[in-house]
Amino acid sequence: MNRRGITEHPQPAGTLIRRSLTALPLAMVSLAAAGCGAKEGTVFMPEQASTYAADVDWLFYYIFWVCVFFTTLIVVLMIYFAFKFRQRERGEWAQGSTHSTSLEIGWTIVPTVLVLSFFVFGFRGMLDMYTPPETEADRVYVNAKQWNWSFRYKNGATGKNLYLKCNRPVELVMTSDDVIHSLWVPAFRGKKDVVPGRYTKIWFEPEWDQERAGRVELDNDGDGTIDETYEKGLVYDLKCTEYCGQDHSRMLTKVIVLPPSEYDKAMARIANPTDTYESPAKYGEALWSQYCSSCHSVDGSAATGPTWLNLWGKRQVMSSGESIVVDEDYVKESIAYPQAKIVRTYENQRMSSFKTQFGEAEYIGVIDYMRQLSGEEVQKSWPGGTKKQEEREEDARPPADADAEAMHGEVGACCVKAEQEREAG
Repeated sequence: MNRRGITEHPQPAGTLIRRSLTALPLAMVSLAAAGCGAKEGTVFMPEQASTYAADVDWLFYYIFWVCVFFTTLIVVLMIYFAFKFRQRERGEWAQGSTHSTSLEIGWTIVPTVLVLSFFVFGFRGMLDMYTPPETEADRVYVNAKQWNWSFRYKNGATGKNLYLKCNRPVELVMTSDDVIHSLWVPAFRGKKDVVPGRYTKIWFEPEWDQERAGRVELDNDGDGTIDETYEKGLVYDLKCTEYCGQDHSRMLTKVIVLPPSEYDKAMARIANPTDTYESPAKYGEALWSQYCSSCHSVDGSAATGPTWLNLWGKRQVMSSGESIVVDEDYVKESIAYPQAKIVRTYENQRMSSFKTQFGEAEYIGVIDYMRQLSGEEVQKSWPGGTKKQEEREEDARPPADADAEAMHGEVGACCVKAEQEREAG
């Protein structure tokens, strides 16, 4: 009781907080160890698939567990103090110390050291992510536009998917044709804005995981048939993470990590599409899925641009009032120079040019696919055939023919051997 008759309760003067801060170094060791995310993925992170993914996860979990520790500490102490130092009697006033130098030093130095460690580890990781290794890296040029990705490789070929060679650094040189996009591969922990009018770069080195690698089958045009097959590979998602318009959520594609032999096979395939797709219309369907599906439907449904269903041969009224028939010249001009002639009611839509991505095979493919959607008869194969057709014909050859060919070879070999024996005798 004090002189006024009020009961006083002694206060700990920060004893609990000081004890907690004293135990912090041991706790930080445990938190740092817990920060090393699992390679197969964790609750908050997907699998690790690049050389710097583990460092990113370590820093994430380091900061995460520090936040968990101090949040728990503050909430527990707040509840404890609210209960212990509650007012027990009416008119009761708390008495105790109003200042603790050691406590103030502790809660100033410890947070400062932690925040500086966040900066040091984060800055070091950023330098690693922004500085390609001294060894020469492969280079892939990336073009983003509403709402698709295009990747151009050193052999000049352009494709929808990003093909990478395992355990080999690669640098992406990126630009946009319209608005700001952002390339993100969650498994690589790499993300970079793609800006119109300038080039931005990002690099990573995909790691090979023999246990998770398996047969890769890709359906590029979404028709339910397999267009590409690789015996061994790893597949990851690539997304746009910068809102870029109506179909931003559909701006998705795949990253395929392959061993050297399968990577060379992929490069040869995209360099020669006529060896992969059995007809121009089939190739056109794949191009529609890659470049055009986000704006043009093929089932008559409304979209950002005119539907392709029954469009071929139809007369369209342009914004200028001119009436034009949809034919080869109009389609080719609209792909290369989309703003030259705009269909009425679509004046506000700004289609990007595909002049740099399309060659003659691409124009023929799109034209034949549009004709096919309008019920016209189209070519069943490319002029001269394709490797795919040759392989199918080889598989369809009757066994008897193969047996006869083998027998003919064996007979020829026997004849040569007999002639040699006769000359020796």
